[in-house]
Amino acid sequence: RNATASNVRYISFQRNLQVKIHLSSYHFGERLRLLYRISFLFYRLEEIAALQEKYVFLQDKEIHPMNPLLNNLPIGLQTFSEIRKNDCLYMDKTEYIYRLTSTTTKYYFLSRPRRFGKSLLTSTLKAFFAGQRELFQGLAIEKLEKEWVEYPVLHFDMSLGKHHTVEELERYLRFILEPYEKQYGITTSELDINNRLTRLIHEAHAQTGQQVVVLIDEYDAPLLDVVHEEEN
Repeated sequence: RNATASNVRYISFQRNLQVKIHLSSYHFGERLRLLYRISFLFYRLEEIAALQEKYVFLQDKEIHPMNPLLNNLPIGLQTFSEIRKNDCLYMDKTEYIYRLTSTTTKYYFLSRPRRFGKSLLTSTLKAFFAGQRELFQGLAIEKLEKEWVEYPVLHFDMSLGKHHTVEELERYLRFILEPYEKQYGITTSELDINNRLTRLIHEAHAQTGQQVVVLIDEYDAPLLDVVHEEEN
C-alpha cells in the first residue's frame, strides 16, 4: 500500500508466486500488518503472473513491465456487473461458483475476513441466478452451465444502513423489502419483518414458478454497529 516508503526497497512478484520483501526499521506489529496487506495484494493478482515477464516490480508508484490488462484494474469496484461491463480485470473463479450452486445444499454461510471478496462473490451469484449469461462470456461457467435458468433473486446489503437501535434496524429492513414488494405487486401494511419476507418469498415463487434465491451481504453489520455497547 505504501510501496514508495524509504524503508521498502522493493517487492517482486514471480511466476511461481514467491514474494521477496526487503524491509528495515519495522517493528513486529508493523511487519505483520504490512505482510497481511501484501499477501492480500498477491492473492488478488495471482493469475496476472502468467501474463507477465518474470518479475513485476513495484517501486516509486511504477509497475513494469506493464501488461495492458493492468490498465483496467477494478479499483473501488466490488460489483460483478460493473467490473464486467467496464471490461475490468477479473480473476475467473466462476468454476467454483458452478460447483457451489450445483449441489443440493439449500443454505450456505460464507465467512471470511474483510476484503476477501465476499461482496463481489455475492453480486456474482446474483448475476448468475438472474440468468445474466452475457456477463459471463469467456468465463469458465459459461461452458459449464447448460440451462441458465432465471431465478427470482432477493439481494439484501446490510451495510448501507446504520443499526444503532432495534427501531433503526427494523426501519431499514422494511426499506430494503419495499422495492421487491413493488416488483411482485405486493401491497401491505404489515409491520412484522418476518411475515413480510415470508410473503415476499412465497409470492415470488408463485409468480415465477422458480425457487427463490436470497442473498444477504454484510449480514453482521447490525452486530458490528452495537458490539461495543453493553445495553444493545
